Amino acid sequence: MKWINESNVQFNRGNCEPCIFKFDNSKMWFMLDALCSTQTVGAEARKLGQAYGAKEITIKHLWEGYKTTEPRENVVNFSRYAEKYHFYIPLPVQDGERRKFKDFDDSELFA
Repeated sequence: MKWINESNVQFNRGNCEPCIFKFDNSKMWFMLDALCSTQTVGAEARKLGQAYGAKEITIKHLWEGYKTTEPRENVVNFSRYAEKYHFYIPLPVQDGERRKFKDFDDSELFA
């Protein structure tokens, strides 16, 4: 799988800078649903790409200064449990309300 590193992401041990990534066959950017090292993000990106037949991964930092590098509505969170993926975007809620999510089917995200 070919990697394109748009913002010089360093895969050093203990580097926990939030990163997002996109595949050549995906419509949205992805991020893990937990704070992880860039090494873990890279490993999970590779697994997700392999599961959906990607040939190329573009990775970059989520933040550039105080601004996000992509609009939040273009970034899908994902988690993996027992080799099954869950894709979603957290929705805004009022204080005290339960969290809400917009879920995505993989056919909505991959070509």
